Amino acid sequence: MTGGVLQDYSHMSVVGVPRTKFTVGLDFDTHFGIYLLNTFSYLDKVYTDFNNFNPQNPNPYVDGFTQYNAKLGYKHSFGKFDLDAYIAGNNLTSQINYTFLFLGNNVKDSDPGSQYYGVATTDVNPGPSKAYFFGGLNLKYRF
Repeated sequence: MTGGVLQDYSHMSVVGVPRTKFTVGLDFDTHFGIYLLNTFSYLDKVYTDFNNFNPQNPNPYVDGFTQYNAKLGYKHSFGKFDLDAYIAGNNLTSQINYTFLFLGNNVKDSDPGSQYYGVATTDVNPGPSKAYFFGGLNLKYRF
């Protein structure tokens, strides 16, 4: 109820909930220890206003994004030791994304290049907007 008038939000997207969200993974393992892990994720736009429209804001939603992550590695066991060496990359599509979305706060800021306008009652924790890479070496001993 707004100003004593009952509001009908039928057929509107729920605030803060994407219409579509999915993750698909495809992994490859070889008998000689080399492996490749692939993950593709998609998150649809998320509305920040119950009416899915805000005349003060030309963009009443947070844009959706896709992400591709991959990991290439080598595993080998010898005796009581297990070795895992790998290199990996996250956000290989270099998409602007967020790790957490705050709805209904009073921050109302607009960071340069964030695609979000200062009149929105939303703030985001941005994720890395460019691809980043890392590697690792894991050596386990089994008792």
